[in-house]
Formats: sequence, structure tokens, C-alpha cells
Amino acid sequence: MSAMDTAVLGPALIQKYAQPMFYKGGYKDFPLWAMIKKKTDFGGDNKAVVLRVTTVQGANPEFPEAQDASTPSDYRRVTVTHARGFGSAFIDCEAISRSKSPEDALAKASAEVDSAMQGMLRSMSRSLFLNTGGAIGRASFSSTVATLLDMQGNSTAAPELAFNFEKGQRIQLSSADGTTGSLRDSGDYVTIVSVDRTGGTITADAAWSNISGASTNDYLFQKGYFGKNMAGLQSWIPATAPSAGESFFGCDRSVDTRLYGFWITGNGAPMKTTMVRCLAILGR
Repeated sequence: MSAMDTAVLGPALIQKYAQPMFYKGGYKDFPLWAMIKKKTDFGGDNKAVVLRVTTVQGANPEFPEAQDASTPSDYRRVTVTHARGFGSAFIDCEAISRSKSPEDALAKASAEVDSAMQGMLRSMSRSLFLNTGGAIGRASFSSTVATLLDMQGNSTAAPELAFNFEKGQRIQLSSADGTTGSLRDSGDYVTIVSVDRTGGTITADAAWSNISGASTNDYLFQKGYFGKNMAGLQSWIPATAPSAGESFFGCDRSVDTRLYGFWITGNGAPMKTTMVRCLAILGR
């Protein structure tokens, strides 16, 4: 005779989470993700968001002129579409059975699901700062080591970008940022084996030159992200002004900086002074 036990039932057991866990789990570590309003009812094929760029132009001290110069409001619409993202964790049923209590194991195998959700939160929070291209860094290469460089292509060391990389990631290269262009060597990749977050370097399991055409200032992509990232801040606030006739989710933003943001160059001024100037422009 045999009986149903937890080892047999393991595949059918549900890992339970409090309802707000997914949304609140990363708030402390990812403040931008925390500040942005969340909508959980985004069904259908897309969602239209209407923006009023200018109001009616008819105010004038002269009544005839107010009538003659009156123009309607200018409305623009962005038709936002879905962006997909997945996370996966695989756990052996025996590992679950043998790690149920602190007496059996220092860590529960089921915590692997928590780790997968944390990874998804990190991925989404990182993506919020990127454009649809999905590049997470640039680098120069020496054998298996890549030194991270700033995203503007100035060959300046950027160790802070090490935040975007983890051991085990598969990394692809391109001379373009993913909004255009193609991957090096038909999408060949190397796998990260170590990350130096102080020195700003990542080490791969093979020489970066194994990716044919690898060159200093190439963009780095986690495998599968090229051209498929969500539209983050770099898309909504692009580094250069949109050209006339562009179609960003169906909207031509070139008519007014209200639709795509602004930039300010500090020119060596103290950061506090530059930020005050920036806030003044934003206020206007």
C-alpha cells in the first residue's frame, strides 16, 4: 500500500503570496518603480491616452481680435501597446520535500520562486530607464573581460552600470542601441561568470572576440532583449528632439517639448545650481 504524501503532491502545491507582494516587493530598492502609478486592468489590444498640448487661443483685450484669433485646443494621442516579460524558476520536488524546515535546510528550495519574482522586479525596474532597444551598457574588451563604459559612447568608465549585470546572464553585442541595427555575429553570445561591481568589469566564459566583430563601445544586451524592451524613460524622454512626422505610439511629438521633455547642460556648474535651473525650467 502507498499513500499520497507531500513529495508526490509537490507539483500540485501552490506557492502563496499576499496580493500586493509583486507590486510592493521591490519598492524599497526601486523607487522609480514605486512612484509610477500601476494599472491592473490593461486588457484588449492597446490603450489610448489623450494629451491636451495647448488650450484654446482666443484671449485678447480686443473682442474682435479674440474672436478672429480663436483656435481650438491641440490634442495628441499615444496608443500604448503591451510589452511582455517572463520569469521562470525550476525546482526539483525532492529538493522541496527535503527543505521544509530549518532543521532540514538553511534555505527553502521554494524560496527560488521568491528569487525569480525579485529578478522580474529588477528587470522591470531596470527597463524603466531604457528605451525599446534594451541596451544595458557599453564596453571595451580584452580577452574574457569587458570594461563597462558610459552609454554616450565617450569611452568613459562607468562602473555604476554593473548594476545591470548578474552572473549567469547571456550577453549579446551590437554597434547599435537596439532601436535600429542588428546583433553582432547573428546573435551569438557569451555567458557572464563574474561581476566586479567596484571596478566596473564583467568576465565571460569565453573571449568576447568569439562574437565576430566585437568592438570598443559596442552595446551590451541580455540575450532576447534586443529591440524588445518596454518603452522606458529613454523612449519617452529621448536624448535628441524627435523629427517632424515621427510616430511614437502613433503620436508626432515634434510639435511641442511638453510631449518629449527637455535637457539642460550644467557646463561645470555645481550640481545644486544645475538642479535648481532644471527645476525652474520644469516649472515653466
